[in-house]
Amino acid sequence: MESFNIISDVHGDHDSLMALVNIMPDAPFLSVGDMIDRGRDSLKVLRFFMQKGNKAVLGNHEHMCLDLYFDRRIYHPGIWLHSQNGGYQTLRSFAEDEVDSWAYIQRLENKTITMDRATSFARRHKEMFPKDVMKWLDRLPVFFRRKGLFVSHAPRHPGWKWADLAKSKEEPMRISGAPPNLLWNIGEPGYRKDTVQVNGHITTEEPVFFGEKGSPYSISIDTNRGYGSKLTGLHWPSLEIFQVTIGETTRGT
Repeated sequence: MESFNIISDVHGDHDSLMALVNIMPDAPFLSVGDMIDRGRDSLKVLRFFMQKGNKAVLGNHEHMCLDLYFDRRIYHPGIWLHSQNGGYQTLRSFAEDEVDSWAYIQRLENKTITMDRATSFARRHKEMFPKDVMKWLDRLPVFFRRKGLFVSHAPRHPGWKWADLAKSKEEPMRISGAPPNLLWNIGEPGYRKDTVQVNGHITTEEPVFFGEKGSPYSISIDTNRGYGSKLTGLHWPSLEIFQVTIGETTRGT
């Protein structure tokens, strides 16, 4: 059986990612998405998962970034650069000097750096986005599947048929009330016999196991609440959990 180190939502915290990588077994690394935003090193995190042998599935934060870059307008304009989502920090990791120079000029002109102004700036300067990275992100699937294993960013909603899951990437997103797809679902996962689902997205203090003790059918591993919380990895097929404390040996997000 293939072996993987499945990594929860890193959110731009490259230091914590490397600390976690260093304590996990020798196996390819697989991201559940939300590699970017909020932390200062999103580009470094993306390039790690772009390395040969590593893999990733699309998260809602990457989806929002792609929406702005390709001007697809799936989301409300500028939602990626909203302070709550943290896209501004990712943009700085792409082109720190350009973004900081623009912000400095805004302050000189007594202008507040609003979501709309930042979005307009990003749309006018697409050259700030690394083309190879954006192309790689746009090709990411919404799920990764092997015998007995199903990995996605959000858990599979019980009402979704397995054959329809690929639609998650194209479905328009509502501003309030997340749709039950593999990017945004916040409900409990659906059961499927002989398959363990692993997801991120729903942040908890510790990983959550659904099912019988010792034989779960779903595991939620996003524990990244920023400084003082934990970044979690899960080894497949052993289901062993590995964690590092954000801020203990790294600078947190």
